[in-house]
Amino acid sequence: MSLDPSDSIDPQARLREAWFFFAASHIQAGQTALAVQRSDEALASFRKAAELDPSNLAAWGGAGEACRQLGDEEGASQAFAHLVDLAGSNPGDLGHLAGRLFGHGWSYAALALWQAAQARDPQFAAWPANQAVALKRLGRSEEARQQAWAALKLDPGCDAANRLLGELAEEAGDLAGAIRHFQAVAVPDAPMLSHLAQTHLLMGDGVSAAHVYRRAADLDSAFASAALMALHYCPDLPVGEIVSRHLAWGKHFPVPDAPPWRHKDGQPLRLGFVSADFRHHATGIFLPPLLARRQRCGWQAVLYSNTRTEDGFTEKFKSLCDGWRDIRNLNDADAAELVKSDAIDILIDLNGHTAGNRLGIFALRPAPVQMAYLDYVCTTGLKQIDYRLHDRIHLLPEEAALYSEKPLWMEGDIFVYEPPAYAPEVAPAPCLQNGFVTFASFNAAFKIGEPTIALWGAIMKEIPDAHFLMASPNFKYPAAMERMKNLFGKYGVSSERVTLLGEADHREQLARYAMADLVLDSLPYSGGLTTCEAMWMGVPVITLSGKSVAGRHSTSHLTAVGHSELITGDAESYIQLACGLARSHERLSSLRRRLREEMRHSVLCDLDGYSDCFTKALREINYSGEK
Repeated sequence: MSLDPSDSIDPQARLREAWFFFAASHIQAGQTALAVQRSDEALASFRKAAELDPSNLAAWGGAGEACRQLGDEEGASQAFAHLVDLAGSNPGDLGHLAGRLFGHGWSYAALALWQAAQARDPQFAAWPANQAVALKRLGRSEEARQQAWAALKLDPGCDAANRLLGELAEEAGDLAGAIRHFQAVAVPDAPMLSHLAQTHLLMGDGVSAAHVYRRAADLDSAFASAALMALHYCPDLPVGEIVSRHLAWGKHFPVPDAPPWRHKDGQPLRLGFVSADFRHHATGIFLPPLLARRQRCGWQAVLYSNTRTEDGFTEKFKSLCDGWRDIRNLNDADAAELVKSDAIDILIDLNGHTAGNRLGIFALRPAPVQMAYLDYVCTTGLKQIDYRLHDRIHLLPEEAALYSEKPLWMEGDIFVYEPPAYAPEVAPAPCLQNGFVTFASFNAAFKIGEPTIALWGAIMKEIPDAHFLMASPNFKYPAAMERMKNLFGKYGVSSERVTLLGEADHREQLARYAMADLVLDSLPYSGGLTTCEAMWMGVPVITLSGKSVAGRHSTSHLTAVGHSELITGDAESYIQLACGLARSHERLSSLRRRLREEMRHSVLCDLDGYSDCFTKALREINYSGEK
């Protein structure tokens, strides 16, 4: 049956008929070719479909899309004009068809139909708002912004326009504008709330991010991990509540039986490591020394990579394993089958609830023994993960008793640090030349709670000539810098005494420690890799030992290096220690001269000893299947 535009037919019936013809062979061929940018082939298919059925909406829409891909503006305009004529004069019908075409990826065709709908109904805000969405997809951001503002002029409460303006502001680095528009959306969905939470993180506001991520997770469980991770940025949240929320998440998964233990004596254990961070990341620093020593320790490593953006660190990981598996495009079930086929004895999660995690694989129980290790700072909440490998300083036994995993204790520090060869030499203490002390923090801004700024403010008040240096990727955004300086100002520290530096390459970041005399650790999230790097660059770190794993990274690292005198247990001691060191430039200088060599000969840098301790811990595993 053919649709003639002169026929008197109900527009909705016409749409239904058109989508029946969309399944015709030429339409299908054109759609397939269009999706892979074979534009000439697509245009030929759509034109053939139009010859066979001149009233086929999909044929004319596809022809217009193909012409746009080919740069044929005139041909596209003619095809879209015919499409609009066929679709009728009812703005609702035009808008409905536009939405369907947009859903199939035909942005130009949808744009033409929404423009036609607006011409017939110029007071309806949805038409320019929808055009803005299509223009953004097409990379025409300024036009998208103009259309979104046009929609808000018609309807100041237009959610679609505010959402799009928020996304555009976020992409442009206008964090304050992004937050303003996102918060104006009356009925947000989970993805939009995730955008808002991420913007709060970029601003350095971990507490606000945690609140918004929880709202997103309440709407869509896909955001549950992000919500759980963000809990660690909340200074006032009790450890027990953080753990209980993780356990509640884990209860949503059925617990299948573990596969039988099939490893044979005399053969190397096969370990599988699952991560989204086989790249320049803390995992990229801490894990390679262990993998490099796997053969001397008698085990093999298969890496299951969900790493979205690969780099030079990724290539290093590929050279340090016995098997590399790219699981980015595999669903959990297929990835679990791959683990089974690889005959993995112990499957190790390196992400916990951090971004890109694949805990869904572990929930399916593909390995006889499953273990959590390294990067995450709490229980996963999954009973399917048998063990959590940790040290007794990071993870206190009373906290471990709350976890779903059984603790597997490792001697020394759970981390080992291999300094990069390109690390600069230790520079003299800058206070000797400056005449004043420069305190510093190189931790991500969203890990630094306001109570920490209050402590720093008290220290800066006691040492009135001191300066404060912060280096964080967050500070490439002017709004994040303004927020941090306002926080310092709230606690009596003028902006002239605070220097904020944004992101830099790794060598430059290490070189920045030459400007720092003393690192003040943060709460609720302590420095991990940054503390190791500070000490390697000769800069002492003082910490207030936290109430959770996230707050005890520096406590463990300082203990490992033999400087437990730099660990404090309360705010008053933290302030007194910082002020005492700041007033003794010679002591700071002496610490600086010694620290690298002390660290070099400590357990924190004992690469062979660490790999031996790791392997010894594996021998403590109960392979019977019972925790």
